[in-house]
Amino acid sequence: MAQVQRDLHEITLNDMPDSWSYIWNFRTFFSKKGLQALKWSLILHPAFNWNWKSSCQNKHKIFFWLLLKERLSTRDLLKRKNMTLQGYNCPLCNGSAEETLIRMFIHCSFTTQCWAWLKFRWTTVSVPSKLYKVLKINYMCLSSWKSSF
Repeated sequence: MAQVQRDLHEITLNDMPDSWSYIWNFRTFFSKKGLQALKWSLILHPAFNWNWKSSCQNKHKIFFWLLLKERLSTRDLLKRKNMTLQGYNCPLCNGSAEETLIRMFIHCSFTTQCWAWLKFRWTTVSVPSKLYKVLKINYMCLSSWKSSF
């Protein structure tokens, strides 16, 4: 409180009306400038920039963006959002394990066959599980782009 009182005491008041301006030094708001200001404050993983700058179709870009943000509607995500389903296990694995994002794209028996057909092998990395998941998703996106060119 003492610091606030000192700061308030240093402020000199005048009779001029208040005026507002944005960080781009204009009195009017521009949505483009506002979005640019928001982009400066974010620290993004390079995979997001690779995604939006790629020459893929927009539906592929949005799909990979949802994948990187871990927002694809897997049964695991729907369960966390309290949605009631008949089952939460992977239908492609005969219901032997719960369908998660990593399982669906990397460990599922169907997807391992797809990766083998593309001649791509996942290597095990000794890093924490959350980082491992992000690395695997990034490698999957990059390998998909590589195989499409």
